[in-house]
Amino acid sequence: MIERPATVEDLRDITALWQRFEVATRGFTETDQASVSSDWQAVGFDLVRDTVVLADGGQVVGYALTDGSGDADSVADPARAAEGLEERLLAWLEHEGDARRTPLHHYWDAGDTAAQARFRERGWQAGRTYWRMRVDLDAPTPEPQWPVGVTVRGLDPERDGRTAHEIVRTAFADIGDGSGQRTWEEWEALMLSPDRFDAGLALVAQEAGEVVAVSMGELLPESAFVRQLAVPRAHRGRGLALAMLHETFRRAAQRGLPVVVLGVDAANATGAVRLYERAGMRIVEEFTRWDRPLPCP
Repeated sequence: MIERPATVEDLRDITALWQRFEVATRGFTETDQASVSSDWQAVGFDLVRDTVVLADGGQVVGYALTDGSGDADSVADPARAAEGLEERLLAWLEHEGDARRTPLHHYWDAGDTAAQARFRERGWQAGRTYWRMRVDLDAPTPEPQWPVGVTVRGLDPERDGRTAHEIVRTAFADIGDGSGQRTWEEWEALMLSPDRFDAGLALVAQEAGEVVAVSMGELLPESAFVRQLAVPRAHRGRGLALAMLHETFRRAAQRGLPVVVLGVDAANATGAVRLYERAGMRIVEEFTRWDRPLPCP
């Protein structure tokens, strides 16, 4: 077994590894090459420093990454579950977190009891709970109900990018979990990268020249994904978020996509879960954010 940093030549194999894992554990995949490479395009990300690959006989069987903010992720070949690959990947993440003096955060299926035991035994603590919600597009989608004077269009990165970022940053501060608090450079690299941005699913609602709602949707292999949905405080309570969701459903259905999905903090204080349920979405998966604090010096 070889342990080494990932290279750009590993992109296809890492994507295939994620897809094998998702199909085995979830029955479907949401990962493509663009979603893997988008992590590598983050500001300051370094493949040599921030990734590790486990390779056996030329096959990638494990992969992990972390960054300066403490976000961590890992995946091991489900066909080799008895070989302790997950433990090895977590050990690498922990070593990197300690070396960088950075607490780590790692999301995992809340129903995976073996993973729960693995994290706890290694000193990780169960943190916030997140839900994956979805709506099936097998029936006609509701027509968006826009307030008088509001129009919707595709987001233009040059024209709308900084405004959208500020609306997202301010709105997500109300959630309280630290999400959405990326700098403009970080947000631009994540949300507007050419291999991920989709002007047909990234939307802004506008009224009298002012952007009053933002929905950052993107295309996944088998679905549309609403990554961020935000309405400025001054314009909440007008039905804008619901209309943005229904507009996304409508556009996804026109492309022949079967579902729209999104993720939400279970403790979200802004009423987002009730909004999504009113839009016709339902909770289909639950994830735990496992936190690893820094050990005492």
